[in-house]
Amino acid sequence: MLGLGLINKPKIDAGNILRPVKDGLKLWMPYKKKGGEVQFVGTGSTSFDGSDDYVDITGVISSLSSAITGTIMAWVKPVSGTTEEYILNFGDANANELIGFKLMGDGDLLVQENIGGTGQWQVRTDSAAFSSGVWTHIALTQDGIEPVIYIDGVAVAQTVTPTTDKTVWFDDTSGLDDGRIGAKLSNSGYDWFTGSIKNVAIWNRALTATEVQNVMYKTYAEVYGRLADNLVSWWALDATNLGSELITNGDFRDDLTNWKATPIEYTVSVTEDYYPIGSSKVKVSRLAVGGDDGYFGARPSGFSLVAGKSYQLSFDFVPIFGVPPKVTINATSFSGTVRVTLHAENSLTKGNTSSTFTATHTETSFLSFFNTSTNATTYTLDNITLKEVQMEDLEGSNEGSIYGATIDTDVYGGDTPVKPRAIDNAPTVQADAIGSGSALFDGTDDYISVADNSDIQIDGDMSIAFWMKRVDTAGVADGLVVKRDGGGTNYQLDVNNSDGVRIFDGAREATSTSTIPVNTWTHVAWTIDSGQAGGTNLYINGVNDTLTFDSGTTITITANDAPLLFGHNEQDASYWYKGYLCQVGIWEAVLTQAQIQSIMEKTYEELTASEKEDLVSYWALDETIESSGSGASVVYDKVDTTLGSDVITNGSMELDSDWISVGSVTTNEQSKTQKYSGSYSRRMVTADSGWTGIKATGISVTQGAVYKLTYYIYGVSGSSVRVGFYSTGGWATKADGSAFENSSEGYTNGSWTEKIIYIKTTGTGDVTGGSLQFRSYASVLEVYIDNVSLEKIGGNHGVLV
Repeated sequence: MLGLGLINKPKIDAGNILRPVKDGLKLWMPYKKKGGEVQFVGTGSTSFDGSDDYVDITGVISSLSSAITGTIMAWVKPVSGTTEEYILNFGDANANELIGFKLMGDGDLLVQENIGGTGQWQVRTDSAAFSSGVWTHIALTQDGIEPVIYIDGVAVAQTVTPTTDKTVWFDDTSGLDDGRIGAKLSNSGYDWFTGSIKNVAIWNRALTATEVQNVMYKTYAEVYGRLADNLVSWWALDATNLGSELITNGDFRDDLTNWKATPIEYTVSVTEDYYPIGSSKVKVSRLAVGGDDGYFGARPSGFSLVAGKSYQLSFDFVPIFGVPPKVTINATSFSGTVRVTLHAENSLTKGNTSSTFTATHTETSFLSFFNTSTNATTYTLDNITLKEVQMEDLEGSNEGSIYGATIDTDVYGGDTPVKPRAIDNAPTVQADAIGSGSALFDGTDDYISVADNSDIQIDGDMSIAFWMKRVDTAGVADGLVVKRDGGGTNYQLDVNNSDGVRIFDGAREATSTSTIPVNTWTHVAWTIDSGQAGGTNLYINGVNDTLTFDSGTTITITANDAPLLFGHNEQDASYWYKGYLCQVGIWEAVLTQAQIQSIMEKTYEELTASEKEDLVSYWALDETIESSGSGASVVYDKVDTTLGSDVITNGSMELDSDWISVGSVTTNEQSKTQKYSGSYSRRMVTADSGWTGIKATGISVTQGAVYKLTYYIYGVSGSSVRVGFYSTGGWATKADGSAFENSSEGYTNGSWTEKIIYIKTTGTGDVTGGSLQFRSYASVLEVYIDNVSLEKIGGNHGVLV
């Protein structure tokens, strides 16, 4: 049975198809080219003093309130790796509701969720995750089944306790009203973090292990395409943006509105003289000395500051005569009590000045420019601004407010994590993967089958591109991408016994001069100007390879109705490909070498509009249609991943019709007793002899296509129901080829169970007489059935065989 090498799965047992292995090593996909130099992860970080520093990110909670799955990650460097401290926390004042990341006293990482005062789950690393003064990347994913911790990209050994409900996430909480980086709301003892943090990011989906590895060494600007799907917020913690303006008329275009000087010895005017010439600015002058101290400042209403928050004051200053003023933030008035001193008297110099400070009081405050009575002065001011410093959310609009934390904006002194130089040999591979995995073929009986469709019945020019990694030497014609019928028409791409790649059109063949190495990712692209002499080209890793033809120099592509196969040559039944395959694309056009070189380092999501223009189908082969049933056997065609319209009539059970009895069923009735949604469900009680149950008939389907069957079932008695779909072509199968004639599907008594099953209808052509049946044989069971739907999978999806 075929498996997808989603992470690192050298061998996949039949019972564990497509389940990712969490060992952190990501070698099963190709990588983009990288330079060899050491690089930093962004520039700088934010440091926390362990006393009262934190960044408030409460605003993001509303964006997470309906999330049932998710990922939270960050880079963390504690001063001490053995001190209990909260790294990040969402909670409330009494911790009845809490999702928190905590550094434990032994260096372990603990992540926990509490709801209503009850611990739902705690997941803790089995060994130390942190070392003093060392950068560590942490991530937690919740896939709706259970939480998983990743340390430096690896799902390390960990223990989940308690297990009240391992599935819960933000959607299950109701009281979260505080989010903090570097602290926990209760503000006591070990709640404060001491050290540095950067690149805190949150997704509303569970990233795969490979995606965690792929993101950890990226900056926000490098996260795009699939990696950015459902990204909610990203705080780099090395860049800030500023809030709204707190100063009125700081550019003095409204004359002296909101500004005043005292005592009367001051002369103040708005002028366009002095540097820069032609712009409005205020000239402040006091030539006489003695008497009272002098103030020039903002009035009358002041501005509101919040204790602990950071603010930035900026202004243009030009000294003309005497002593430059002292700059302060005052209470009561611009000549009131000094709260913060930003610049001492006689320290300002010509130019723009910017200062960041932390407010000491929550109150109405005033800006003051001060000179003692013994100092004469003349100067100009312009472009005075005062704004709150907020931690920028690069993805969303959930800016964080800084309380005391210090932003270190350089790469020195350990302020920034360093990317390892030998990325391919590191415990977690840091190379930039193309996609999130690949399909692994065992060389014995594994292949992917794509049902014939007019879209892939290409008759004329075409191009095919893919990444491959062989794991042993080839046979005679080990199929890679094959659409060939018994008459030999259309195309066959394979690895031949000379370790080269070959294309065969049923009559002629062309073979590469270069060989394909074993255990090395290689990009292969064929372009065929059909029927034209010399019109066939092969590009290996983007380089045009010399071809050897068995006769002539012409390859001709003609349409047929054979299925499209990956990993097997059906016409030469003994030949099977052993190795990996991914990012397979088919174009109905002749691509240029420049296009090939561009495409080879991209996923489908990264292709440009022109690169998708003639694209027929694209199979990344790094993900499957997810389900709790057999959906893991269906791979996406990225060109169309949509579902068709529901073909079941009255699947909502809101009408008392369309579901007819099978055999002498005891009860087949519309019911209000139990319902998943709406007002009604369908109650079925089977008999103790023969086949009895209910069915929907007259269902229009395309035979040979794959459909997603969804239904909800509530059990009263019994434990399983027999489900099947029949059309004129015969009984359907599950997508993995197993029987779906009388498939035994379990349910739970006393609660609703969602069932999702991917089925493949039998036969060819469109028919209208399909029948979906829920039955039992000679056994009594009582169930309620609701919300039944049957939707066709879009695109030229593949089925793993």
